[in-house]
Amino acid sequence: SSTTYQNHTHYNASRYAFNGLRHINSLTIPSGAYLNGTFSGSLYLKTVPFVDASNGYSYTGLFNSCYNLEQGALSGTNVSIGYNRTCLSSGAITDVFDNLASGVTGQTIDIRYTPGTYDLHSDTIAIATSKGWTVLT
Repeated sequence: SSTTYQNHTHYNASRYAFNGLRHINSLTIPSGAYLNGTFSGSLYLKTVPFVDASNGYSYTGLFNSCYNLEQGALSGTNVSIGYNRTCLSSGAITDVFDNLASGVTGQTIDIRYTPGTYDLHSDTIAIATSKGWTVLT
């Protein structure tokens, strides 16, 4: 279900509503989507399609605790997003960084407790920070 609040659509799903989800084959992120934690806790989710995420309002915690997520780059993400406790490799994190929007202010990408984080070189993290992002490692 969803509700509209201050011109943003909030998608109401419990934290574990998508627990059995393994792959997302198709995804459309509507303008003004408020997706805080929508897929958080989807324990079996492995892949997310590469889709335009430039019109969302908030993705904080979107993929947090998706322990098996191996691929999850979105195109043009320009608001804070969470990949905390996923299974992204350093290469998959680089793909995420490459596709973040440039020129953001005050936005954070959370990649803490993700295996690939420990293999990142400072030059790779600079891909995100040079675009204005704060990277939580």
